[in-house]
Amino acid sequence: VIDGLGIAWMLGAGVYLAMNLLRAVRGQRGLRKTRRALPEEARTEFAEVLRVFGVRGSPGIWIAEGAGQPFVWGLFRGGIYVPPGFFAIAKPEHRRDILAHELSHVLRFDAAVNVLQVVAQALFWFHPLVWWANCRIRQEREKCCDEMVLARLNTSPKEYSTAVVETLAPDLLNLGSIS
Repeated sequence: VIDGLGIAWMLGAGVYLAMNLLRAVRGQRGLRKTRRALPEEARTEFAEVLRVFGVRGSPGIWIAEGAGQPFVWGLFRGGIYVPPGFFAIAKPEHRRDILAHELSHVLRFDAAVNVLQVVAQALFWFHPLVWWANCRIRQEREKCCDEMVLARLNTSPKEYSTAVVETLAPDLLNLGSIS
């Protein structure tokens, strides 16, 4: 019985790790092929966010073709990726707030924490509380970054939430026109 459980555990952990590794390799390869550098005006805008956060060295930031929303991707610190239409957002303050949120993920080393979570979930793939805890940790990680933006940029929660909604769900703002 113990041998069977050990084999089942190893198979489950191996499959989970292999799936995540494959997804990460494919994602990294795709990003490297399609990403492009920010225009000068956007780099200036990002430099201002770095200054406000007191960051000297700039993390990588790129425009990612096909991305639907900004995100951080990487193994340890990660780089910031924004969708092609990101700099078309009307209010510069909204772009600043979203860039600050993503920068918060980089400064907190959330990419490395996520790797640890994947390893923990692979080791305990059979335990529903680990899956639940990982989900909660990810939710709390987002809240922490939101709090960092509010504290460091001294923006109002209402203005910040408007920036998030306009960036992440612009199509939802037009639902009132649907009959």
